Amino acid sequence: MVLVDDASMSDGHLGRDDPPQGVPPESGRPGDACDPRLPLAAVPDAVLLADPAGRWIEANPAAQALLGYGPGDLTGAVAEETVVPWPVGGEGTWSRAEARRGNGSCVPVDVWTTVHPGADGPVTTLVLRQAVAHRGEAKPEVGGDGAAASTSDAIVETTLDGLISGWNRAAEHLYGYRPDEAIGRPERMLVPPDLLGEVAGLRERTRHGAASGEHETTRLTKDGRRIDVALEMEPVRDAAGRVVAVASVVRDADRRMRAGAALRASEARFRAAFADAPIGMALTTPDGRFVQVNRALCEILGYAEAELLARTAPEVTHPDDLRADAEQAAGLLAGGIGAYQVEKRYVRRDGRVVWGEFSASLVRDEAGQPLHLVCQIQDVTERKRAEAELWAAKEAAEEASRLKSGFLSTMSHELRTPLTAIMGYAELMMGASLGPVEEADAAQISRSARHLLALVDDLLDLSRIEAGRLDLVPEEVDLADVVARVAAEVAPLAAAKGLTLTVAAPAGLPRLRADPVRLRQLLLNLAGNAVKFTERGAVTLTARAAAVGVEVAVADTGIGIAAEALPHVFDEFRQADSSTTRRYGGSGLGLAIAHRLARMHGGAIAVESAPAVGSTFTVWLPSQAEAEAAG
Repeated sequence: MVLVDDASMSDGHLGRDDPPQGVPPESGRPGDACDPRLPLAAVPDAVLLADPAGRWIEANPAAQALLGYGPGDLTGAVAEETVVPWPVGGEGTWSRAEARRGNGSCVPVDVWTTVHPGADGPVTTLVLRQAVAHRGEAKPEVGGDGAAASTSDAIVETTLDGLISGWNRAAEHLYGYRPDEAIGRPERMLVPPDLLGEVAGLRERTRHGAASGEHETTRLTKDGRRIDVALEMEPVRDAAGRVVAVASVVRDADRRMRAGAALRASEARFRAAFADAPIGMALTTPDGRFVQVNRALCEILGYAEAELLARTAPEVTHPDDLRADAEQAAGLLAGGIGAYQVEKRYVRRDGRVVWGEFSASLVRDEAGQPLHLVCQIQDVTERKRAEAELWAAKEAAEEASRLKSGFLSTMSHELRTPLTAIMGYAELMMGASLGPVEEADAAQISRSARHLLALVDDLLDLSRIEAGRLDLVPEEVDLADVVARVAAEVAPLAAAKGLTLTVAAPAGLPRLRADPVRLRQLLLNLAGNAVKFTERGAVTLTARAAAVGVEVAVADTGIGIAAEALPHVFDEFRQADSSTTRRYGGSGLGLAIAHRLARMHGGAIAVESAPAVGSTFTVWLPSQAEAEAAG
């Protein structure tokens, strides 16, 4: 791929013996400079590149238009079958040749030749400009579908007495006259009055067989505008070599100047955006050599620009990340992916390691070959450090939770032993002949011990759940039977408080695959809470088939829960307020255990409540068929 820098797109006009615009010097090979460069497509002249074996490796759009080929059609073609003679002339000079077009016709061209080193040997660059006619050749056809018609240069052919006899499409676009408006009229209609003498002199010189050479001048358009042009006049000869006409090749200097200015402005914007970007940016060759780097990347890696340009991307990449990075880059070059993004480590100049969020996209040349990679590097070292600290804190919290669970499990086991003895001796005392006072005391000891044992069991269950050591023993369960058993257990407590206990669990509910002991514990915690926190009214247990699975609702007319406390109702050791604990007792573990048991069964639990109105806890559980389908 030929690249040109902004110096090559100058506003000046070139003579026939001057080098063409857009052809880089040998020192301007890709990768030799850090400035952004313009692609071959931006060169207005036809440019072709040939490899050491004499085959075309690239042709820009202007060359494709001149020779009548589509994109990629010339790639791999034999150069000597397109340009005759081959090789052409001497290096660094203009010479005459003939170019063969895709439709079999030929077009005379002037050729500028340069040779510069390439990866596989010397690369020959040709710049082609259509010649008006060879000396001694027959008059070319300016109109029609030939090369003159397709060129971007305006070609105006005139008779020896100055009447327009040929007018191509580019002339129509430049001057604004249709062919029928121009052909047959005098050429002086295109010339400002103050330049008629200049034209007469050039015409007289051309009549005697000499070309004018390219020079700057001014012409008039159909609407009277003066336009700056680069013009060259050459004689047109017949088969016998007699000068029979004059052909003028005219290029719009204003358009070329505007195009050059637009390209320079675009390049300036790119340079500014690249250089001043807040993140690191780089252009690299496909093998990882830095072509251009910005200030942000130099600051990230701690290198001066010249130092970084002397290195490759792999040289500043952490050794442990080289393999993964190379695999991604290989996929990009092979066309398997259009771009990739990874987090990788870099080694700064001072040896410190920095993390970068790296992204790369591939730019290909007109032939589809990899040209360079556009890379962006965002320094994420602080973010990675924060993530590491957060992970460490999470690990510490989880370890603390494991230690807490272990402590609760151990203490629960240790407490059960003396409590069992206390309850046993209280039962023995109540079976003995005691007086009323002593018997009441023994009963109080037994009740307190049982209450403490229930708390210890809750602590033990919670610690097992959190430690992942509470295993369910699932089997086929009749939900209506479980609900009935739970209602029977809380009925005495409800009756003692004068509450109405209602149970609605119809037969024929979907069967469950659940642990009956833990399912009973779940529902008993909900029903026990409902009775505990209800002073008057009713407690209702309802089981029904849902759209998916089954639902069990436990509703009460008790004290209810404030809206601000609802999000925390399933937290352990949590009740609405301290006065609730003093008045009703309890540890705040029942709902936490119920919530966890519901999730262990593949279900969920929700609550609706309002103070002084009551609460409804709804448990959803999957049916046996759904549980088996889920595995």
